[in-house]
Amino acid sequence: MTALGQAKLAYVADALRLCRSHRTVAFASFIPNDIVRPDHEFLRKDYAFLLERFFHFLNSRNGNPKPMGTVVFDEVEKTQSQMLIEQMERYFLRTAKGKVRSRLTVPNPLFVHSDLITMIQMADLIAYLVSWGVRSTGGVRPMNKPRREELDPLARQVCGLRYHARTPSGHDTWGYTTIGELRAQAEINHP
Repeated sequence: MTALGQAKLAYVADALRLCRSHRTVAFASFIPNDIVRPDHEFLRKDYAFLLERFFHFLNSRNGNPKPMGTVVFDEVEKTQSQMLIEQMERYFLRTAKGKVRSRLTVPNPLFVHSDLITMIQMADLIAYLVSWGVRSTGGVRPMNKPRREELDPLARQVCGLRYHARTPSGHDTWGYTTIGELRAQAEINHP
């Protein structure tokens, strides 16, 4: 069992090295498990954050025209997928920021089964490592949950894949963030 575990860790480390060598860029939003998840038609803050950073990444690419991005999700229960499609549609069609970002992002996401698509499996590995191994390292605001210290070497590799850009004014923009509240301020003040 020890040899199998070591082989799996070596596989993940090699897969992350391959991602790095092919300039893979990762984005993540951390939300606590016990956070209130609003149940309404608006896109949640964690998704809006990811779409914002994804747009900045695409906008920073060379080329004329700029490359278009497609958002791909691991398939979930059909009604949840449909709700997310509708929320993204509203975001891209009815908000000022969404309209701007739809210039570079296909406004309709794709859903795939992670066990069939290799790069979605890689995204699952990255998500697992971000979830369990990245807590207060590399510019990510600390989370109050313990991390799995044995994942530290892999967590450092995952932090090396995250999106980073420096604005002309000298502000650092990162592709990983902790979001402590998904509800709008009005919902918090008047539940």
